[in-house]
Amino acid sequence: MARFFSFSSGISLELSDYLSWVNDNVDEQDLDSLAASAEMLYRLTLNNSLLNDHILGPLKASLDQVQPKNQYTDATFLLGTAKMGGLLVRANLWKPLKAINGSTAYEADIYSYDVPHDHNFDFLTAGYYGLGYRTDIFSYETRDLSLVEGESVEITHVKTMNLTPDDLILFEKSRDIYTQIPPKSPSISINLLCVTNAQALTQQCFFDIDKKKLSGYANGPTSTRVQMIKMVEVIGIKDAVDLLIPIICRHPCVRTRAAAIECVLRMCPDLRSHLHSLVGHERAPLLVRALATN
Repeated sequence: MARFFSFSSGISLELSDYLSWVNDNVDEQDLDSLAASAEMLYRLTLNNSLLNDHILGPLKASLDQVQPKNQYTDATFLLGTAKMGGLLVRANLWKPLKAINGSTAYEADIYSYDVPHDHNFDFLTAGYYGLGYRTDIFSYETRDLSLVEGESVEITHVKTMNLTPDDLILFEKSRDIYTQIPPKSPSISINLLCVTNAQALTQQCFFDIDKKKLSGYANGPTSTRVQMIKMVEVIGIKDAVDLLIPIICRHPCVRTRAAAIECVLRMCPDLRSHLHSLVGHERAPLLVRALATN
């Protein structure tokens, strides 16, 4: 469940010193270790010139080379890594919505405003500049969640707050849901993210809070695999069936296996009995639903 921290004073840190400290003291696999680092992230936010070099550097060089390894949105700025990439520090810019062609939908999508979602990684976030975005925070129990779109989920409201300077929140992967509400003025937060191999196999989800349902899936490695399999189906590449069978039997991601089953059954419905013999004994709801594909 989300944890909350607030500090009122401290000695500011340079980014290099912070990265060295988390490298030696934070275990990306241990949530308590991440929580224990909250004061150090707060001290980093006291560094008023933290972003200066990261903004001026590209301006002095070439804007075309800005953040070449940034895999996040254009509202996210990578600051550094530790633990050989296991820990990642980034800055996020949060802006009030601006209408484009009469609609704010594009910017709302970039910033994930007003969309309840979880994350497939643990992270600590701190207010750095501005009034901060307002956020509604919820928790849910993952042990019995089968990841079937539309299924009911036990969701509990935890807190509503503004992420302002001096405040920090720790979000637990696949346990905390939050809805970001646009700030009244531009704001910046600083994050420490835990990056693990399990991330590539854990689905990030969207939720309908009012109906207490899982409403969809976020983009990421799992969704990319699923979309690739769906492309095989759309194009009708039957030569891919022999490659999909091992995925159906052994891939560690259930949603990927289910997508492969649906693809095979739509292209080769005569293989239904064969697929039942391979995985029909498994009771994962996503697999059961996939095996019933028409």
